[in-house]
Amino acid sequence: MKECENLVSSVNTVVSRIVTLLHDPEFRTALRDVATAILKILPDDPAAKQAVAATDTSEDKATNTGDDKADFQQRVGQMPSSAGQASPGVDDEAPNALFDHPAQESLALSTDMEPAANQNLHHGQREYNPPTKLTAKMAEFIQSASVIEGDQSPAQVASHQPEESSFDTLELITKRCLLKAEAARWAAKRRRLMREGANFQTEIAPQDADIIQRAKELKRCFLWTNHPQCPEPPDENYFPQLADTFDNLANAVALATMIESDGNLSTFLKRATLLIAEAQSAVRYARALLPDSAGYAGYDTDQQTTFQWLREVTQNKDFYIERYMQTDDSALPENADDLAARIRELKSQLQERQQQQRTIRKLMDKIKYETSLLSQKGDNSISRLHTLVRALDELVPDLIPPSNAQLRSYLLPVLPYLEEIELDDMEREHRGTHLTLCALEEYVAQHPDDDPDSQASPQPSAIVLGLRERLRGKSMLMIGGEQRRPRQEAIRTAFDLKELVWETVAPHTSLRDFEPKIAHVDVAIVLLAIRWSSHVYAGLDEICRKHGKLLVRLPAGTNASQIAYQIDRQIGNTLKNQSLGA
Repeated sequence: MKECENLVSSVNTVVSRIVTLLHDPEFRTALRDVATAILKILPDDPAAKQAVAATDTSEDKATNTGDDKADFQQRVGQMPSSAGQASPGVDDEAPNALFDHPAQESLALSTDMEPAANQNLHHGQREYNPPTKLTAKMAEFIQSASVIEGDQSPAQVASHQPEESSFDTLELITKRCLLKAEAARWAAKRRRLMREGANFQTEIAPQDADIIQRAKELKRCFLWTNHPQCPEPPDENYFPQLADTFDNLANAVALATMIESDGNLSTFLKRATLLIAEAQSAVRYARALLPDSAGYAGYDTDQQTTFQWLREVTQNKDFYIERYMQTDDSALPENADDLAARIRELKSQLQERQQQQRTIRKLMDKIKYETSLLSQKGDNSISRLHTLVRALDELVPDLIPPSNAQLRSYLLPVLPYLEEIELDDMEREHRGTHLTLCALEEYVAQHPDDDPDSQASPQPSAIVLGLRERLRGKSMLMIGGEQRRPRQEAIRTAFDLKELVWETVAPHTSLRDFEPKIAHVDVAIVLLAIRWSSHVYAGLDEICRKHGKLLVRLPAGTNASQIAYQIDRQIGNTLKNQSLGA
């Protein structure tokens, strides 16, 4: 009897340590031999028979140690089942043999087995566990071992070579790494719960089953932190810190997914690869802290796949990653918080850029719609023009440059209408519109064929016709802006001038350089296109007064209607009461 108790105690102590070896076929065979030997020995012990017979309170009073033996033999495939059909044998070809899939089989074994009560001998109060109890304890120890991932045995682990990487795998890498981070945290918590004696069936088994099922749903997701053959971590902080490195790798790879799916983010690719390189290096370093074991892969497939992706990208994009691509230049897992902050910062910038692109598309669509109405219907209502101004002020220059080709294609056909916009203090209050009109003027000056003034001019407005009588045969001097021959001729024709002298302004030009032309006898009005001037000509007004010339500032545009409007607004009363020079 004493020998039996010692044997049971030894089995209870050893099973928890040897369960990780259950995947070794030779060990499974040896373990079955031990179980068979125990079944042959224990039922012949008279004390065992007496203990079972004296204390059995179950409904089936005929149960004895022989029945226990038959029950256990049936479970391991030594005897036919109760249905009269042969159960799978213990040979390696039997797919459902008890120890072929220990995690799954042990769970089934424990759920359909009636728990055996402790059998106490009143003489000496010695406790004896019959074979059924022994089997239950073995199942319990098997369940309390590390989780085995479904459909991945240690032999299969060695075949998990990283697959050829491509952009299509990035999203899957992110999903697997997020699950691996969760699995690593569960591995740490699971060990703590086991030490504290938590209820396995209610507190551990459900989480085991859940995380295994989710791993099965992802392609090639090997949760090595939860595998029975995963070596023991060096300290309690290992798995939580490893989880942080997997989170970083998942989030860094997600940045590459964002960039690849949006061409407007391509300029961020190198910055993203630097973060990805650091993240995968930290995972590699953390994995290397665990020793390799027989039949157990000593690497993480997602880290290696990511590494291969980085090499492909750097070769295809022709740039170099300076750090964390060599085993002797590793990122440290303890720096995970700093890396996570930098990943979040870049993600925020990507999201901001994406929001900007949405805003740009919205404003460009609005400008396209409004300009189409202007060009097709000639609808230049004040409200429509001011809608364009608001869109341009929001769009330029913060979101796009004023020289944007697409914007120019929308605005160029309606440039004469835009220049008729009457705005106070355009340069400061409507900077976007001001810069856009400047860019349009510069463009048409360099591309005369695209100048809308080279096409048929619209019917002159009433105010232009009224000024024509006053200015016919006179000359005007325009200072500033880009000289445009079609525009210059259009203005001369509209007011029936003798000549329009247009002087462009080079940087740092002295006002005195213009004085001879201002003083010319034929010049009646001096036009200052302040929107295009390089600096404020504060002394120009004084020079004009000195020579008896009228000065008109053009804050909005240089087309005939805008010039007529500004002349009437600024010097209209003077023109009525003053005779212009010959």
